[in-house]
Amino acid sequence: MVIRFWVTATVLGCIVSSFATGNAYAQSLGLEGFRAKDNAVPTSVTEDGKAVVLRNCSLSFVDNVDLAFQQGGVLDFIVAEGQQVDENETVAHIQDAVLLASFAVVSRQAENDIEVRYARKASEVQQMEYQRDLRANQSVPGTVSALRVDEQRLAVEKSLLQLEQAENSQAIERLRLKETQERLLQHRLRAPFAGTVRTIHKRRGEAVQEGEPVLELVNSDRVRVEGEIHVSEVSRIRVGMPVTVHLTYDGITESDRAIPFSGQVTSIDLKVEPVTLLVKVRAEVKNKNNLLKDGLTADMRIPLATPASER
Repeated sequence: MVIRFWVTATVLGCIVSSFATGNAYAQSLGLEGFRAKDNAVPTSVTEDGKAVVLRNCSLSFVDNVDLAFQQGGVLDFIVAEGQQVDENETVAHIQDAVLLASFAVVSRQAENDIEVRYARKASEVQQMEYQRDLRANQSVPGTVSALRVDEQRLAVEKSLLQLEQAENSQAIERLRLKETQERLLQHRLRAPFAGTVRTIHKRRGEAVQEGEPVLELVNSDRVRVEGEIHVSEVSRIRVGMPVTVHLTYDGITESDRAIPFSGQVTSIDLKVEPVTLLVKVRAEVKNKNNLLKDGLTADMRIPLATPASER
């Protein structure tokens, strides 16, 4: 019985001591109302009411996309994994031999203006004959019958309509040529920005479906930093405010930890987590010397605006 009582008292003493230690750590950081939970590190720390530091923020690249074709086909070219590409450079291509043949036919049809030239000449001849009959009647009334004049006028109108039809047909062929050109462009996948091919999802000779990811393209120049702040402080943060970011991952050297990365707040989430009362804050910083990597963690310092009650 004595041993059981001693063990129970010891366990309770450890729990009370751990709880007190956690609260003391929170108070030393200036966090009011913070309660330690499994000795968790707080997500944000306020510095003398002038700035807030968001702990363990996640890093990800702003320009990071999976590229896909707008139509299906068979890959006949794709860049290598890890390759550097320029903006608008072709990174993948699907077979287009049939479409190229169709393009050649449509191109010849669009360039063919024989029907237009013939219709224009025929219309000119009809107008000349009509004008000749009118002049003959002006010189000697009744030389050409009224029925003949009406027939000539109708022939002129018909020839003008035939010319219009020929021009319209050629315009349609040119539109078909443009349509075929656009379809050919859909067989070519271009880089929307300069970057590095991080992952290849498909290989040459494989069939791809419309909208199916073919490769992942990344540019590491801009980095998104996402952290959390307590809702009580969020009203003092504004989009566009400057931020300073420092890397904090395990094993980082002191020299790397001291390097600052500057940027600004880009968005403040409208949602508040109901249990923790935390709000997500996102910022964008320039990746100096490409030291920031997708998946690392960092601290983000944001100067706080003066509360409305103190203005």
